[in-house]
Amino acid sequence: MTRWLLATVGLVAGLSLAWWTWPTAPAAPLAEARLPRAVAALGRLEPASRVVRLCPANPGESKRVEKLFVAEGEAVEAGAVVAHLDCLPRREAALREAIARVAVARAKLLQVKSGAKPDDIRAKEATRSRLATVAENAEREYQRVVRLSGGGAAARAELEMRLTQRDAARAEVRQVESELLSLRTVRSEDVALAAADLLLAEAGVETARAMRDMAQVKAPFGGRVLKVHAWPGEKVGDKGLIDLGDTSQMDAVAEVYEADVPRVQVGQKAQVMIPALGKTTLGTVRLIGLSVGKKDVMSND
Repeated sequence: MTRWLLATVGLVAGLSLAWWTWPTAPAAPLAEARLPRAVAALGRLEPASRVVRLCPANPGESKRVEKLFVAEGEAVEAGAVVAHLDCLPRREAALREAIARVAVARAKLLQVKSGAKPDDIRAKEATRSRLATVAENAEREYQRVVRLSGGGAAARAELEMRLTQRDAARAEVRQVESELLSLRTVRSEDVALAAADLLLAEAGVETARAMRDMAQVKAPFGGRVLKVHAWPGEKVGDKGLIDLGDTSQMDAVAEVYEADVPRVQVGQKAQVMIPALGKTTLGTVRLIGLSVGKKDVMSND
């Protein structure tokens, strides 16, 4: 079976294969001294960027097209959104939820840093004043019983009761003062924990935003939509969503017969002739393909 090799011919700087910029007169033939024997081959034109098939970024989820913003032949800019997938509303809801979690975590951090609420502190101070008064009364009653006790069994029992009441009142005062000190103190451990929760929530926003962006198909470079393979309501198949190519700069891919490959070198001058348009322009060989296979142009020849 005859096998063919692809040799890519890049255009000379300043020229373009677009029909409106080709010279009206054919380029002068190369001198025989420079090209003793020509190598002729059929070929095809394709964008220098190659034809790229755009596909959804996440293959594990539904890939049904919800909205398509481009049409065949339309020019798009780099980064432009060309389609929305059906999972976009769910991704946007998840992003809003993640943003709300950040707001809650930030509020908690501010709350920890500012300490307890003033109303809670005032209420605890009032409790302390009340218990302090109770403790003072218990102390006075105890001292009164001490002065009046005559050493009898009944007096000793009342003295022990008053002593117990005084100690209990003092203990309640100390407990309230400890709680009041805790309310007024901001612990560094609590601040660090609240700050970590905030960082975790912010990371969740970045993840949700990345997942949202994966539900949108964007053009990786500026070019022209060559073919649409999936329309709204259809799932993206093996052919992808659309074919995109930068047609502002074209390459001529020549299918050189494998016996002629040793006579082709990078940097050689070449003539590119397009009979359908009646145009001829000069080009330069910039790449020789490494694979050998069947012809793509006129494969039935």
